[in-house]
Amino acid sequence: MSGSNCCRSDMVHLFLRKNDGSLAARQDLLFKLPVKPPGAEPDYLGLARAVTHPHLVDWNRDGHTDLVVGHSEGWAGGEWTLYVCAGPLAGKTELTAKAFVLPAVPDARPVYFGVADWDGDGKVDLLVALRCQKGSDAVRADPLKQTDEPVSYAISWLRNTATKGEPKFAAASPLLTLPAPWELDGFTVVEGGKGGRLDIVVSVSKNIRRNMEGNYCVDSQLWLYRRKG
Repeated sequence: MSGSNCCRSDMVHLFLRKNDGSLAARQDLLFKLPVKPPGAEPDYLGLARAVTHPHLVDWNRDGHTDLVVGHSEGWAGGEWTLYVCAGPLAGKTELTAKAFVLPAVPDARPVYFGVADWDGDGKVDLLVALRCQKGSDAVRADPLKQTDEPVSYAISWLRNTATKGEPKFAAASPLLTLPAPWELDGFTVVEGGKGGRLDIVVSVSKNIRRNMEGNYCVDSQLWLYRRKG
């Protein structure tokens, strides 16, 4: 990551598909991020390599593909911000990102973002995997204070209610909750049934531990949740 007094910048790697199905050489897309004013809570997009998710989607329905970056690292609500780089992207190596603030879910923070037309109305909706812990909002200003409440993981749907242009999202509507002690590492939305029905594949893990050789190991699985109707 590089930066200056007016902006910070980060990068995604773009691999375009060729006509024969193979991938072209890597293109570097640099996007500039607005710096928050003095005294504002920080976010850590450039430091969150493992939990940063780029999406290529027509975000504002203008016929061009946009770059939307969601990241889930930050304090005091900073993780509820997406960064949108307006298209067209073809031929560009540098973009400017606009912050898009999402409605936060009480006592929860996002661990993964996904985009899909979940209700089939032709508009981009947002799906978000959540780490939920009752009472966590009360100590967000001091992350060292931990609550004793159990942690659960879930996926919620934020419906796009805008009639045109940039999305507007309704409050989060729960879709599924993982049984403890499984933790959610990521998910993808797939077309899995009749009439373009969308299902969800979830990556989960539990029981991180060290083996006899001193190496870390974990139980991990992929689960398929089929949508009803």
